[in-house]
Amino acid sequence: MPKKSTLQATPYKLRSGEWGARVIGRPAEGDTIRIRSNRGVEWDAIVDRIIWAGGDATTGNAVALVSTKGVAKKLRGSGICKSVGCHSRAVREGYCSQCHFDEFDN
Repeated sequence: MPKKSTLQATPYKLRSGEWGARVIGRPAEGDTIRIRSNRGVEWDAIVDRIIWAGGDATTGNAVALVSTKGVAKKLRGSGICKSVGCHSRAVREGYCSQCHFDEFDN
């Protein structure tokens, strides 16, 4: 059973061409990490293998590049609101809360 972790990560394209994650901290194989894209979409994934671990060149903080397996599920949000001109985070059916109200109010 995978270990629970609060390590935060972002998607990262590996040299193999597959998607992995750039994790802030020191993950272990089997850890569950939370990946968040630039658009605000979050999901949990399981660390399959640690590709590289070291310090961030800018901050010196511990980081690791990992391959993932068993993507658990999308957690929150579905990206950006699909209403034209709105750049809020979508929360319901592809719309932010204000646009969802406006769209389905009629």
